Amino acid sequence: MTHHVLILNQNRDFMSQLQAELERSACVVDWEWVEKDEDARKLLHSGKEFAVVVADKYLLNIEKSSHYRAMQSEQSVTFVDPAFIILDSSDQDAKPSQPIFKHFSQPVVIQDLKKGIEEAIDYYRMRKIEHSMFTETVQGSVQVMADILSVIDPKAFTRVKKIADWSTLLGEHLGIRENWQLRISAILSHIGWVTIPHSVQEKFSAGKALEVHERAQINQVPMISSDWVSKIPRLEYVAKVIRYQNKNFDGGGFPVDACKGMDIPVEARVLKILIDACNLTSGRFPSSYVFEKISKNSGYYDPKIFKICQEVFRELWEKSDDQLHGNIEAISLHLLRPGQLLMDDIVTLNGHLILAKGQKISDTQIIKLANYGQMHGIREPIHILREVP
Repeated sequence: MTHHVLILNQNRDFMSQLQAELERSACVVDWEWVEKDEDARKLLHSGKEFAVVVADKYLLNIEKSSHYRAMQSEQSVTFVDPAFIILDSSDQDAKPSQPIFKHFSQPVVIQDLKKGIEEAIDYYRMRKIEHSMFTETVQGSVQVMADILSVIDPKAFTRVKKIADWSTLLGEHLGIRENWQLRISAILSHIGWVTIPHSVQEKFSAGKALEVHERAQINQVPMISSDWVSKIPRLEYVAKVIRYQNKNFDGGGFPVDACKGMDIPVEARVLKILIDACNLTSGRFPSSYVFEKISKNSGYYDPKIFKICQEVFRELWEKSDDQLHGNIEAISLHLLRPGQLLMDDIVTLNGHLILAKGQKISDTQIIKLANYGQMHGIREPIHILREVP
């Protein structure tokens, strides 16, 4: 495996010697050499994944570097930060500290630096493995929570699933590098909904007027969801996104604080639009009418994100309307398979809702349906989308 190393240094003789030494390294190294801070910044933001950054301290102040702080905040969950090696001519007794992996006093012995780079690559490789295990664990845990919500409250789950699928579609268009983070935030955004009394849920879903104390309960859902998610290690940023999902771009809404505009997490600004659009959408995608209606909420949304959402969903809505025709199939319960998209609610023979339309069937839901079918019977046929566009 090739590991990328970024070197920020202005000594050409030094670079020639280091290049010759790295070519004899046991590690396969693809290195990039730059002489200016701005060039290093561009490379760190280019999407290329660097295992190690070697830099002269006078060219890169690790504690104050704007491009390092930006990279660290962006990559804290889904990316592994590079190991930093600092070449320092002033602090002779400097000791490694986060996020610095090693200090070398100048003039540095090239062979020692090569060994340091190899150690940093090993350290980076170990952290990548740990990170991969963490990501898989979190994704599995989130899926379990989503399955539980689908069993406890089918309507709430349908809403969450729709918003999560939309966020996945939008991530690339919006240039959000942390699309995994956005989707996790969407899936967990309504987990606190299970604390709301059923009668209040019904009134809210039906668009009925709420009492003051009922409205207060609804407003607390993001805070409850955020508090629960914050207890999961390394999902502190996701918890913050969930907390601000109902915050208006102009600073209004909840929570009531001074945060507004670009200070609101970008994922939260996306969720604000998707949640409001979902409230008016019965189909798979929001129509142009939905965006026209919510656009009247002056100051609620990030204008750039709103425009992109409007354009993306206009195309998706028109495309799905054309492709759905002739693809809906009526099947019996025993033919349901994971991944099929429900086009109608699934209810028992006495009319009790089991699964709401608009969601893809999971293994857990098939087990639930089989159990309900044995005890209460299921109305058939069930309408599903043969192929999801």
